Amino acid sequence: IIAPQQIAQGGTDIDTVILADLAQDHARALDAQVLSGTGANGQLRGLLNGASVGATTFTTATPKVIDTATPGNSYYNALVRARNAIATTRYLPATAIVMSPTRWSWILEALDTSGRPLVLSNAGAFNPLGVSVEPVAEGAQGSLLGLPVYTDPGLPSNLGAGTTPDVTIVLRAPACYLGDTGPALPDFDR
Repeated sequence: IIAPQQIAQGGTDIDTVILADLAQDHARALDAQVLSGTGANGQLRGLLNGASVGATTFTTATPKVIDTATPGNSYYNALVRARNAIATTRYLPATAIVMSPTRWSWILEALDTSGRPLVLSNAGAFNPLGVSVEPVAEGAQGSLLGLPVYTDPGLPSNLGAGTTPDVTIVLRAPACYLGDTGPALPDFDR
């Protein structure tokens, strides 16, 4: 809500403020549709409800980023299986990984047996599990398995019986299409 006094005082281009707010809300709504849209009742079909080339389930009471003793507890191994599912069913490589910022932070916190981080900033060492770039709230974060990692806080984190179940999407981005013109203002000059 904009007070009439604010408009009368000038100095701030209210149209710019309103348009920026509308654009942010449009982006949030579109993000929700791209991730979780049902494909029914005018909704887009989101990545989580689209045709899957192979879902790879990773469920364990004791998850670790890497677990050489119990590979079933290893998140890294689940990512490799998901990447392989795309390669063996589509005959094309995966091109990206999308996860929640919480999951990426969990990976960044992981240390090897000598107390060194598994994911390094800007590839500063030999044979890292992954590479991290400058921190951002969402968007490109780094890489794992040679694939760019993107985070999106809009990914659901309530998909199972536990308190923090979430989803990571390994995908072939060129196979995903989105047609959207974005928000537009009417042409008042006509």
